[in-house]
Amino acid sequence: MKFLVFIEQRDGKIRKASLEALSLARRLSGGPVAAVLSGKGVTGLAKDLGKYGAGVVYVADRDDLALYSNKGYVGALDAATGQESPNAVLIAASDANAAPDCAMKFRRFTPPPRKALSAPSAHGRIARKY
Repeated sequence: MKFLVFIEQRDGKIRKASLEALSLARRLSGGPVAAVLSGKGVTGLAKDLGKYGAGVVYVADRDDLALYSNKGYVGALDAATGQESPNAVLIAASDANAAPDCAMKFRRFTPPPRKALSAPSAHGRIARKY
């Protein structure tokens, strides 16, 4: 299964929930996955995503993305989706704005209920339950 993971950053730092989503995608796919990172001055952040499972990172580093913009961020995700043709797009729960817009734009997935999402930890317990 091919995954594309939306990487959320704030103030030049990758959000922990995005790294968790990236690691989960890698485990589910059995190999490297694609990621998309948007913002201004974020190019340097992409290099660290490989250790969490990213094989390729699509970076949209532009002045107009300095502040969050659904149109800009979803546009970057749309462009990466066109390149990758993933089976699933993962968006961390902390970015509640992008998910509905992506669902409407792609018209091919519906986010599951938050309580249905969980990831077992290495010790067999639930690592995070939404």
